[in-house]
Amino acid sequence: MFYSHSEWSDYPYDNFQVLKTAFVSGFPSTILEIQSHRYLIDFLRMLQTDLTSGSERSIAWIDVSGKCFFPCSVHQPIAEEKGETQPPTSNKRVRISQEEEDVIPAVDVACIVKLDFNLIGMKLNEESVDYKKIKNIFMKGMREMDKKAKVTAIHCCLYKGAKRIERLQEFRRYMRLTELLRGDANVAYGWYGGSPQAVENFILHGFGELEYGRLHDGSSSKVGAYLYHEDYSHVASASHSEPDIDNEFHLVLCNVILGYTEQISEGSDQFGPSSGSFDNGVDDLRNPKRYLVWKTHMRTHILPRYAVSFTATKLSQGSTHAASSPSNKCTRTVK
Repeated sequence: MFYSHSEWSDYPYDNFQVLKTAFVSGFPSTILEIQSHRYLIDFLRMLQTDLTSGSERSIAWIDVSGKCFFPCSVHQPIAEEKGETQPPTSNKRVRISQEEEDVIPAVDVACIVKLDFNLIGMKLNEESVDYKKIKNIFMKGMREMDKKAKVTAIHCCLYKGAKRIERLQEFRRYMRLTELLRGDANVAYGWYGGSPQAVENFILHGFGELEYGRLHDGSSSKVGAYLYHEDYSHVASASHSEPDIDNEFHLVLCNVILGYTEQISEGSDQFGPSSGSFDNGVDDLRNPKRYLVWKTHMRTHILPRYAVSFTATKLSQGSTHAASSPSNKCTRTVK
């Protein structure tokens, strides 16, 4: 069913058969065409997204045993029909079983600190293995732009408290689901940059709770979030980073579930995967520099791991010297 005009409606029979086949086959999403319109039907997020306009509707279903599955954000019941039981108004979205896992990374911690942009994190000791590893990843790219760039601090993102623990566990669940479906979750490191406020909001709340018309990195929230390959910290910095009051810049190194990727052109008006065979997008299938995580996946497929604070002379001077944004063509090749 889909939710429209304050009520639930059944999909037409032919459309229902398409959705049923995709659902029972284990696909997390599928493409549905209705009267020349193409929609992304995301079973995991329980959303129908118009691939032309980007508008969304909630979806729901009732299984063969009569159990109801409705998104938590929608509480309107289905109209009761003769001989059928009306589902309760407090239907909870189906949840995948969780594993109890250690949520605090095993790192050498100097102390708990508070950054100038109010980010709570674990400041890593400069002699620790994790600090050296993340610094080397960061500097590998930054040397291409500014050899005088200097790391001032690296913080390991904390996952404490019920809400953030759930966020970590949800990422791990989707990682396992993608691996089961695709054979490989294709998890990569990706850099995200923005203003100090954007970086703080992203680490503390994730993309799923940002209600801006456009993301702070300049990309449209109707489309998704852009992150950069671990070797391209300089591109993420030059393209999106803004200094704080102390003229320091901040990038976030994230784990990203890419799954099966398709190549997406720079000016593409695509709002989601072209079919249920794909999860996210890249600029180049053989040598990706930039990742596009679709809006439907931003909250579940991106997990902040480390925040790198740094100074860079060329950034401070307003230099835009960096590798140019990769051009690309829309293809349908699976990585």
